[in-house]
Amino acid sequence: MDADFSHPPRYIPSLIEAAKTADVAICSRYVPGGEVEGWGIKRHLMSQGINAYARIILGLRTRDNSGSFRCFRVDKLAQVNWSQSRSKGYGFQEEILYRLKLVGATFCEVPFRFEERRFGVTKINWREAARAGTDLLAIRFLGYPKESTKN
Repeated sequence: MDADFSHPPRYIPSLIEAAKTADVAICSRYVPGGEVEGWGIKRHLMSQGINAYARIILGLRTRDNSGSFRCFRVDKLAQVNWSQSRSKGYGFQEEILYRLKLVGATFCEVPFRFEERRFGVTKINWREAARAGTDLLAIRFLGYPKESTKN
């Protein structure tokens, strides 16, 4: 989760509860009941665009693939060979979900209200979004065959 309070700690209990039934639990802005506070149209378009792109390119079914408010089952994370990661920036948010999908992880999403950060500024911009898009193409089409999982 982000430490700037854009991911309010009050949602942690629902995230942990969801993790009881899935390998990956995601606090989602984009499922019914979820929402975003304080964003302009550009930021909404960038976020919605990268999430749709990740669903199309990587075949992810989750709605909020670019957020980092997540809970992972450690034994599933251990099945992934992280030395073969391709992403160099924010694309790692989607890559981790794709890599976990490849090892058979189950996913669930719970709604939360994303609040504008109390400290700092966003580091995401159009250049970083384009880089993430390129990374996702490489992940999907250059891939990592069987060697992506540990034996």
